[in-house]
Amino acid sequence: GAAMGTGDDPDALWQVAVAIGNTRSWREALPVAQRILEIQPAHGDANLLAGQLGMEDGDTACLAAFERAMAATPAAVPVASGLAARFLEAQGQSEAAASYRKRADEYRIAEEALAVERNRVCASDTFSPACCPNEITAALQRVVEHHGSHVRAAYLLRKQVPGGDEKPVYILGIERRTFLFENTARADRLMLERISKAPGLPAGVLVCVVTRINRGLLGKWKAVPHALLRRSAPPQRAALAHLEAPAATK
Repeated sequence: GAAMGTGDDPDALWQVAVAIGNTRSWREALPVAQRILEIQPAHGDANLLAGQLGMEDGDTACLAAFERAMAATPAAVPVASGLAARFLEAQGQSEAAASYRKRADEYRIAEEALAVERNRVCASDTFSPACCPNEITAALQRVVEHHGSHVRAAYLLRKQVPGGDEKPVYILGIERRTFLFENTARADRLMLERISKAPGLPAGVLVCVVTRINRGLLGKWKAVPHALLRRSAPPQRAALAHLEAPAATK
């Protein structure tokens, strides 16, 4: 009767299974998980639960359940691979166990590499229009405005990374105004610190200042449609513009 009213909705049934598992026991939740698997054989969580309980019973069918769980939810790879390895080890199949452990390690290494990728910007990256919510754009404009005297141009874009559709990586790119007698490296560092720590900077936005080393970024940013967030003309430059302009030819 626990699943009354949830009909054939796997998500609703899974909520029931979790409630039973947390209040009574996961063993008692198994019939609900099995019902889910009749409706949706590829359901990741239900397969993981069925696999884990099957493993405790010494049932080799648990391996197929772990495989289905990993296919449905890549994030389940470390847990499901670890359980499969433990099961196979207990069965004396150490070679098969090692291949599952290797799979868990490879997943972890790939995840770490992706985390690094999501937290850095380099000239070999690919960028696209940010297409971000207006409040993020407005907040970044305020941050840049606040440091306007040192900013030649600011760009807002999205860095292309795996999974970037669900969790976009937004980049606030800063082209700094350079001054004649400055220590360039120090000025770059200060600008990065100042903007990264600016109050009101939205979470999850990476700030990147163009330096001599990553100069190649600028051309890429300029090529992205609507990437320019703000351009500031230094006052003296604007005042001198009429002197620099070539005389109009009649």
